[in-house]
Parts: sequence; structure tokens; C-alpha cells
Amino acid sequence: MSLDQVLDQINEVTKKEVDMILEEGRLEAFRITENARNEAEKLREQKNRELESTLEKLKEIRLSKVRMEYKRKKLEMEREIIKKLWERVREKVSEIDDETNKRLIRRLLHIARATPVFSISSITYVDHDLVEVPTKRPFYIYSNPRDEDTIRKYSDLEYSGNIDCIGGIVAESEDRHWKINLTYDSLLEEVFENSMKKAYKNLLGE
Repeated sequence: MSLDQVLDQINEVTKKEVDMILEEGRLEAFRITENARNEAEKLREQKNRELESTLEKLKEIRLSKVRMEYKRKKLEMEREIIKKLWERVREKVSEIDDETNKRLIRRLLHIARATPVFSISSITYVDHDLVEVPTKRPFYIYSNPRDEDTIRKYSDLEYSGNIDCIGGIVAESEDRHWKINLTYDSLLEEVFENSMKKAYKNLLGE
């Protein structure tokens, strides 16, 4: 075999080996590319799911905030309505005729004289640590100037002076440790607070 033939054979073998190496390289590159593409697609899907989940959470948070803001404004509106109504009622109560006022005062005197525990919420203590329920009836009584004559006429409690209120009475124990607030102001305030509690529960479900 001549030298040229040997060289040609070597070149042919070398070319085949190079082609095989190149083909293997192309296949490996394709495999790597496919794997990378698949991983990228999986990552993209995962990120899309995370993004959708985040958007849903943000949507829920935003919706929850909108609901809370609505409830807050609704509560403010209810409070304003109740407050205006309370002020109107307070004004009307302060303008009641003398006969009606005297009748109410006499009823309140009867309640205060009969027992100091008819309504615990109406009792206030000078000593806030005092917890026992009082058993004695009140001794002193207070009112606004308008009702003073009526009280002196119909009550045997010792009249102890005028107070700033639209009407009603405040009865006090002899040792001055507790008072029963039966002023119209206090009674109306209790109605106002109960109305606000009801509105709060209805709106916020608490």
C-alpha cells in the first residue's frame, strides 16, 4: 500500500471519528438545551402559580380592606345618626311640660327611696375598690334648680344642692360612698350606648 493510500485511509478514519464526536456533541448540546428548556418551563409554571396565588391573596386583602372600610363608614354614619337623634331627644326631654316632669321626678324619687340596687349600672362609687352591694337606702338628694321645689315637696331625703343636668335626680348615701345617678342625662346616655353597641354588633358581627 502506497503512502498516499495510507494517508487517505487515516484521513477517512479521522474524519469519521470527528463526525462522530461532532454528532455526539450536537446530541449532548440538544439534550442539555432540552433539559434547560424543560427546567425553565417548570420554573415558569411555578412562578406563575406563585404569582397567581399572590394576586389572589392581594385581591382578598384588598377586598377585606374595602369591606372593613365600608363597615367603618357605615358605623360612623350610624353613630352620627344616633348621636343626632340622641341630641334631639335630649332637647325634647329638657323641654317637657311641668306636669310630665313632676310625674317623672316622683317616679324616680320612689325608685331611689325604695332601694339603691334597682340598677347596678346607675350606681357609682367614690371608692372604686368598693365591691359590696349597698344595702342602705340613700340619704342625700340632688337635682337641677328647676326640680328643687318638687323634690323638697315629695321627698323625705335631705336636699343637698343643685347639679348641672337637664332633669332627674342623683341620690347619695349618708356616708357619701356611693351615688345613684337617675338624671335624664344618664338614662339617655345609657340608651345611646346600648344603641351604639347594637349597631356595632350588627355591622361587625361581634
